[in-house]
Amino acid sequence: LLPARIIWNYKMGIKCRAIELKITYSASIFYQDYPDFQSHSAKDTGNFFTTNTGAASNITVETELKPLLKDYFDVFASFAYIATEIDDDGENSD
Repeated sequence: LLPARIIWNYKMGIKCRAIELKITYSASIFYQDYPDFQSHSAKDTGNFFTTNTGAASNITVETELKPLLKDYFDVFASFAYIATEIDDDGENSD
């Protein structure tokens, strides 16, 4: 049996409206910590099995900008970035 898959998730962000409520923007940062990250691998026979890959983490940054151009027309732009890594070796860290 594998250990329970537990994910610690932390989030901080801000959402605002500015310039007479005509621009909405937001920014968020996430951090996730997986003490026992699990992944799926295939045997030579084609059967899949679950293994403990070790500790893993990721950090994510998200932003969004939404200007109201007219009372009936708005546009938006967003950006997201995620960086992940396996922090230590497990059964299948490759």
